[in-house]
Amino acid sequence: MNTKIKKWGNSLGVRIPKEILDNLGVKEDWEFEIVEKANSIELKPISKNNLKKKYTLDELLAGMDKNNRPELIDWGPDVGKEIIEPWEGPTF
Repeated sequence: MNTKIKKWGNSLGVRIPKEILDNLGVKEDWEFEIVEKANSIELKPISKNNLKKKYTLDELLAGMDKNNRPELIDWGPDVGKEIIEPWEGPTF
């Protein structure tokens, strides 16, 4: 796949085709280090923060046990549309 270097403000920029970005899972605002090689340019992700795992609710709840449950806070009685049936939560 070919592309051209184009003027972008006072710099030059390269557009990376969407297909390549999608294949690599690259998202907007990821940060990369630009490495100059003999006759090429290499882009390397700066940190693995760009590759953070997305957890499901089930995966997050699976890590809870009786030792790390958050403290329950009493905010007073429910009012208006926030009134729901009581929920006792999981038993451990």
